[in-house]
Amino acid sequence: MIDQTYGRRPENPILLNSISASRLYLNKLITSSGCHLVYHRLGSLPAKKNQRPIDHYEIMTAENWYDDLYINVYNETNTWVPPEGYLFSEEILSFPKGLTNYEMENINELDLNIDLQYILYDKPFEDLEHENEDDSENSSILELFLCRNFGENSKVANFPNPMIIEAIEPEGDPENEFFSMVLKSIKPRKS
Repeated sequence: MIDQTYGRRPENPILLNSISASRLYLNKLITSSGCHLVYHRLGSLPAKKNQRPIDHYEIMTAENWYDDLYINVYNETNTWVPPEGYLFSEEILSFPKGLTNYEMENINELDLNIDLQYILYDKPFEDLEHENEDDSENSSILELFLCRNFGENSKVANFPNPMIIEAIEPEGDPENEFFSMVLKSIKPRKS
């Protein structure tokens, strides 16, 4: 059983060996129900135990809920374990495209040893297009446009709106009613 504070408290961060590994980790992390997410880094804070900075990320899922994750990128190896409520998409098992050779060396491909219990093989949202698109309360409509995770390693003003707009613009006309419905489905984070 995973400790409920794992990854959610600066004192119990996700342990990775580089910024590249944290990018891979976040890009392949999905909710346990199969939804993708967007993220941005709010900043870094010092850890009390090892005096290394801990990166603080804000997450927003296609299910329209928010979370905070803390990552320590100063470890010799990576701990490929997701926090409670998350799994990895199976694409993490095939080494990611788009990373440079230098970035892949920093991740340490041999260290990409993930317990199969942490991987979601069946994505429940494959038939999402057939759901009732007129239901603006159905926040999972975001999953149509969040077909992959993405984020920034810096703070994004008015998060997640600019990132969601960037994700859906290539897919549709901003004048389209469906496009507008997707934007309206984004709920702000409650304090």
